[in-house]
Amino acid sequence: MLPAAAYNFNPVIVRKVQIALRDRGYYHGLEDGSLGQAIGIAIQMYQIDQRIRVLPLLDPSLLISLGIAR
Repeated sequence: MLPAAAYNFNPVIVRKVQIALRDRGYYHGLEDGSLGQAIGIAIQMYQIDQRIRVLPLLDPSLLISLGIAR
């Protein structure tokens, strides 16, 4: 399990991130709402490509960039 901010434990949000990253070609694992190694790597690769702060967790800049939060 990866370190995460308190709101990151919401599996609904994690699943939305998994789907958004899958749709962009970064994630190829299960859309199960779990923060695991595969989603952590996908998040980091996306953050590098988008030139946003690189953290293997769901921070506000990631959620905004993916269109999940405002």
